Amino acid sequence: MFRYEDFKHVELSDAGTLIPRLTSSNVNSCELLFSNLYAWGHACGTVWQEYNGHLYFYLSSIGRAAFADCKDDAENPSPDELAEVLSVLRLHDPKAEFFQVRGEYIDAHPDIAEHFAVLPLEDDAAEYIYTVKSLVELSGPKLRKKRNLIRQFMAQFPDSRVEPVAPGKVLKDCLALAEEWAAAQDEPEAEPLLMEKDALSRLSDGLSEMGCEGVAVYAGDRLAAFSVYARINGEMFTESFEKSRMDCKGAAQFVNHEMAKRLEGRCLYINREQDLGSAGLRHAKLSYDPVFLLKNFRLVPR
Repeated sequence: MFRYEDFKHVELSDAGTLIPRLTSSNVNSCELLFSNLYAWGHACGTVWQEYNGHLYFYLSSIGRAAFADCKDDAENPSPDELAEVLSVLRLHDPKAEFFQVRGEYIDAHPDIAEHFAVLPLEDDAAEYIYTVKSLVELSGPKLRKKRNLIRQFMAQFPDSRVEPVAPGKVLKDCLALAEEWAAAQDEPEAEPLLMEKDALSRLSDGLSEMGCEGVAVYAGDRLAAFSVYARINGEMFTESFEKSRMDCKGAAQFVNHEMAKRLEGRCLYINREQDLGSAGLRHAKLSYDPVFLLKNFRLVPR
C-alpha cells in the first residue's frame, strides 16, 4: 500500500541511489535531474520514495508528482499503480497530478485513459534540446551571430582563460556573479530569483557529489561567465545554471561554446531547460536553433 508517510526529502546522501537509476532510465526532463531535484528541493518541497520498485518524486509546493520511466516498459508502474499513488497524494493536495510523463509511456499504456485525462504540459514548460554537434560547430547562417560574438569576446579579452567550476575560489566567484546578476534585475526580490538563489547556494554542498560539472570563463582576474551541467541520461546532459556579465560582450556565447566542446563525444544532446514564459529567454534559446522542443504530458484524474 502506497503511504505518503514514506516520502523523504531529497538529500545529497541519496545521490548514490538515485543518480545511477535516473541516468540509466528514459528520463529526459531537466525536472528529474538529480542535481536539480536536490538543488531546488528546498524551494519546491521535493520528496521521494520507492514503491513496488518504482521511483516516485513529489514537488509538494506545487502539487506535482513524477516517476522514473524505465528503459524496459515492463519495469514501469502500471496506470493502476499511478492512480493509486495519485489518490493518496490528493488527500494532501486535491490538485495533485503527474507531470513530465513521456509520450512513449502513454502510447504503451492505452488503458491509461481509464484513469486519467492526458494533457500536454504548458508551452512555457517545453525544454529546449540541441545537438552537441551544432553547439560545437556553430555552422550555418542562423548561428553566424554567435560565431561573431565569440570572436568579439576573444578579441576584447585576449587574456581570457577557462577553468573548471570546482569548490573553492572558482565556485565562490560563480555564486558572487549570480548574486550580482540577480541584484541587477528589475525585481531582485521576486520569488523565482530568490528560489534560484537558494538552489545555487546548494552547489556548495558538493558539486561532484551532485553529479555536476561546470566551466568558468575569466576575463583577466574577473569572472565573465559560468555554466553548470550534469548528465540526465545516456544521450543527454542538462545545463542547469548559466550566468554571464552584461558588460562582457560575447561572454554568454563563449561559455556556451566551451560547455559544448567539453561534452563532445560524451552525449548527443544538451537540454537547456525551459523559458518559463520569459520572452527574452525564449528568444535567446530559439536563437541557438534547437533541434526540437521537448513537450511531455501531465496526468489528471478523471
